[in-house]
Amino acid sequence: MDCSKSVLARLSETSLIVLPPDLSAEESNDCYQRLVEFADRANTDVELLRADLHLADAERIEKRVSMIKAKLHAIHAIKLENECDYFLQHLRLRGAENSLIHSEKLVSHLLELSIG
Repeated sequence: MDCSKSVLARLSETSLIVLPPDLSAEESNDCYQRLVEFADRANTDVELLRADLHLADAERIEKRVSMIKAKLHAIHAIKLENECDYFLQHLRLRGAENSLIHSEKLVSHLLELSIG
């Protein structure tokens, strides 16, 4: 098994990503490349999210999380996509000031995926 497939299989086993069962070799390679790109940008994305949270700017936070969610969708990280949705719902109901605990949970899972 090549490196990309073994990395995807390992992440799939930990439920960080959910790969379709009929994933072709080309699709697998594309997914792996998007995962590498995600990992390369994860620290920056997380720091920008933390900065937006510090400013308590709900609109910027929502845009940032939506952008991260789109990246998660591209790599089949359904569990984290759902976590983004939950965070966004909490943000809309409670506001940025009251979303810090949920944001740290999301941040830790994003970083876990990026080093996975």
